[in-house]
Amino acid sequence: MFPAPAGMSPTEDRDLTALPNVPRTRGDEPK
Repeated sequence: MFPAPAGMSPTEDRDLTALPNVPRTRGDEPK
């Protein structure tokens, strides 16, 4: 969707970090 790498870099980094961060923290908490 983003033509420039500058928009994809921060977007993909934040999406990947936010997605795994949510399930990882929730799975570690109940454990």
